[in-house]
Amino acid sequence: MVPVPGNIAQNQINTRQAFPQLPVQSGGQNLIPPKPLRSLIQKGPFVQNNFRNVALQTATPQAAPPSNTQEELLLKQQTGLNQELVNSLKFYEAHWQGADIMDLTAELKQQLNYPMDLVGLIIGEVTLNSLVSGMMGGDVILAVDGMRVENLRQFKDATQVIKGNTSAKVKVWRSGKEMTFEVKASDGLGFAQVESAPMIKPGEARPHPHRGACTDCHLVRAVINAEIQPDPDDVILQPLPITAGAKNPHEDRGPCQACHVIK
Repeated sequence: MVPVPGNIAQNQINTRQAFPQLPVQSGGQNLIPPKPLRSLIQKGPFVQNNFRNVALQTATPQAAPPSNTQEELLLKQQTGLNQELVNSLKFYEAHWQGADIMDLTAELKQQLNYPMDLVGLIIGEVTLNSLVSGMMGGDVILAVDGMRVENLRQFKDATQVIKGNTSAKVKVWRSGKEMTFEVKASDGLGFAQVESAPMIKPGEARPHPHRGACTDCHLVRAVINAEIQPDPDDVILQPLPITAGAKNPHEDRGPCQACHVIK
């Protein structure tokens, strides 16, 4: 993604000024983070782009001498977080009662052949109580307990209102029809947990069509990896073969042949 069209060099200069201890490529063209970047905030005076200037909160100087270790840089960034900046970002995804929920963008409506004037939140997947309710992936949420929801922030606010309830009516659009489902939770519905889009590096290739200023959704920084690699969802260890009649190496997990090759 290119967060600053036509002004990348200025971004890089500002970033280097804010964090001079980081290494630089030959020719001074770009900062080189030692690990992939996802979701931390670099403190510094500002990051400038063609859309707006974003002020950052600068942490109080410490008496200890500066250090270039990744762990200490990470700690400094975390203690210098600017809550106002974080709160200004658009939400990217919400999770509530087993449902993964996103804004229904024009791109999604075109790809899924949904009406272009349809406004709501699309469900990507249902599990747990949302699955039991009858909702399905592809449903578009229109309202929660009578409260109209057109974006993720409104959805989060609506679930805050009903978080102590044990049931709620959710109106959805499905295949041209409006339908209502009841989501139940004996211990309380709770409120939606939300996340923003991942962090991006200055000058990174744009992964999607133009959706406005990159800084509306993403934090643009050049250092520190905040996500475990590899992604735990992608770690699948193949079960070892076992001999017929061998002693169970673990607690009962169902038929052995469902996972193991039995010799």
